[in-house]
Amino acid sequence: MKESAKVRDLDIIAARISRHPQSASKKKLLQRIEKNRKKRAEKAMCLADSTRKLTPPKADAKGLPTAKLQKRFSKALESLSDGVNSSLPIVLDDPTNADQIHTLRKYCKQMRYLFELATEETEEPEMVSTLRSWQDLLGNVHDGDVTISYLSKLKESREIEEMMATELRDRNHDYEKFVQTCIRS
Repeated sequence: MKESAKVRDLDIIAARISRHPQSASKKKLLQRIEKNRKKRAEKAMCLADSTRKLTPPKADAKGLPTAKLQKRFSKALESLSDGVNSSLPIVLDDPTNADQIHTLRKYCKQMRYLFELATEETEEPEMVSTLRSWQDLLGNVHDGDVTISYLSKLKESREIEEMMATELRDRNHDYEKFVQTCIRS
């Protein structure tokens, strides 16, 4: 999963850099990203292939009693709620805390999936919509953070500085949209 996440990050970085004005150095940068992406994708595929040899666990045909499932659901929900409740104030107080923003996004994603498992297909509780919105907005912020981090490690040039300034502006705009969504929620 970590290797495929690195591939995804490179895809995001390439897509975001592609939005900037065309230049020879940008073309070289995108080629370097694609080369790195290809290498990482090959590594991820090798790791994925190695898992095919593993035997998946067998599910108990009897299943779990409803009461036990409900207890596990409640425990998981409580844990995820605690994670959201502890992360949200930190994220709202410090817009630069990229790790905490990403952690909050993961809590929202897991909590949303848990709610989706527990609801009928025909209904979507407001909580699921809210969590999906937060997850999307936090994902955009994270994509900006990943791109800014990547660009900051490159040799400084006027073009890179302009890209970083644009990415930072867009990232901060996405963060503000998240804050406004939280206020309305």
